[in-house]
Amino acid sequence: MADLRFERPETTEQFAYAMLRHADIALPLRVDKDGVTLLDATDQAVMVVDYNGEMADARAHVIAVMVELAVNTCGGFSLQASEQDR
Repeated sequence: MADLRFERPETTEQFAYAMLRHADIALPLRVDKDGVTLLDATDQAVMVVDYNGEMADARAHVIAVMVELAVNTCGGFSLQASEQDR
């Protein structure tokens, strides 16, 4: 597998394109209902926070949400409240 490197993309479009091209990840990401699995826009699992279940569930969930927010922000997406948050 080739190394995944983002050499200071100048635009969010370049970041999103690099994610899709190099990692086959379609943005935006979202946290699954389990609270610790990140899914891409095609519902493919991208990452599980604390795979071994060694940390508190709440802490693992906060980390998953922070990764979701960081990647989506770099990809040009903005945070929106869900229906349950309204």
